[in-house]
Amino acid sequence: MNKLKWNNYIGLSLDVILICLILSVCVSLILGGFTLDFRGVSLSLDRLSKPVFHIMSLIYLKYLIQPAFRDKVDGFFINLVQDLRKQICVLILLLLVTGGLVLCYFIFPQYDIWNLDLESGHATAFSGWILFNLVFLGSVIYRMEKSRTLRQSRLWLPIIILFLYLSFDEVFSFHEWLPAPAFIQELSKKYPVFERFDWLRMYIPIFAAVGIYLIYFMFNKIYQYKSAFIVMGLGGFVYALSIGTEMIMMQLNLRETSFHDVQVASEEGLEMLGTILFISAFLIYLRLLLKKTENGFKKIN
Repeated sequence: MNKLKWNNYIGLSLDVILICLILSVCVSLILGGFTLDFRGVSLSLDRLSKPVFHIMSLIYLKYLIQPAFRDKVDGFFINLVQDLRKQICVLILLLLVTGGLVLCYFIFPQYDIWNLDLESGHATAFSGWILFNLVFLGSVIYRMEKSRTLRQSRLWLPIIILFLYLSFDEVFSFHEWLPAPAFIQELSKKYPVFERFDWLRMYIPIFAAVGIYLIYFMFNKIYQYKSAFIVMGLGGFVYALSIGTEMIMMQLNLRETSFHDVQVASEEGLEMLGTILFISAFLIYLRLLLKKTENGFKKIN
């Protein structure tokens, strides 16, 4: 009883914070940003990426601690995948938003909120949001497989953690200030070409480890559903292209050239496209998983 009471209190507190954050986002959209001053403390909100991320984080926290809310979220995604028209419409809408954000980067270069290179405008908010949807989808699939004691359901946990981190990184740009490992810094002294790779130097071993795990995961979990396997493979390929465009920019030092805007648009657009392909693969997997199993979704408290 005490546990239930505390869950209710925590849920109510999260709801209050969520309402405040949603209102702040609405005010920011209407006013184009604002600053509050209170006794020498200033609070500025001229970017949507962080409040949107905080909203998604709180919603996910509610998902983890409140069984009733968790069942609603599970039901939402299950209903979505059971209606193919809705699923296609959602994916088309995500693609249109991605294309619109890339287009606005060229149409409104004077506005920071449309600047893809700053990684703090509307595109960052959208990219972080769709990455967080992969966290939710992965959690729904993991719970479903766990409830039915399906083989290797735990393989989803690293995938959930991966996309949770990518969502954090998209908003807070950890990769921009993390130092490169000492051995790579030594290589940079001997081979100056490494100096142009900036933060990518830090992530090369991580990219390799993630790539190996994704291949293992795809062949051990996703391969049984060929359509989901193909779409996820395309998503991984698009992610690799996105990283490749970043490496090319750093290698050729394009930042001060006329090709820089094209490169930035390509990189960010490919990154969002890769995420949408992964969302599509997860939705296909969930739909086929529902068809394969019976008796609906078993609740886990």
